[in-house]
Amino acid sequence: MSLTLIAPPALEPVSLARIKAHLRIDHALEDALISAYITAARMHVEASLSKILIEQEWRINFDYLPIGETIELPLAPIIAVNVVSYFPEQGGPIGISAFDYAADLDSDIARFCLRRAASERRKFGGYEIEVTAGYGPAAEDVPGDITQAITLLVAHWYEHREAASSILRDAMPHGVKALLNFHRRVRL
Repeated sequence: MSLTLIAPPALEPVSLARIKAHLRIDHALEDALISAYITAARMHVEASLSKILIEQEWRINFDYLPIGETIELPLAPIIAVNVVSYFPEQGGPIGISAFDYAADLDSDIARFCLRRAASERRKFGGYEIEVTAGYGPAAEDVPGDITQAITLLVAHWYEHREAASSILRDAMPHGVKALLNFHRRVRL
């Protein structure tokens, strides 16, 4: 399985203005640096939670999809399954009708089930699912405790940017961890 970002988010879940107000910065000299921290913090939180925050388009490639068996999709939350295709041995992708698969997007972990086998398909990367993932298209769609965690993480990085110790640089502040813990997947 492989994941490919097709369309990144149109905006970040926390605005530059919000971060600058939090940091009490009233000049534009470090806007590019702070903006880079915002993007990095969003990506760090997404990786930490295994969740997409702002609406994005992703392609998931599978070598094989078992017919009639449910698989878990590796992204969450999933807003929509846009296209499902398979690749024959020769030629480009062939679309699979929505009648030939089922998708459960309401569960915490989205699930997918192929109902009918594709005819001859290539061995590697034989199936492709394109999805829209994220809480929604607007910053307001992201839960407030996650945006607060991003704000705290950006502030931490801004204040400790010269840190020589990899322990300090890689550590996530306790407040950020506490805010994100409510959104972590728990498996029993």
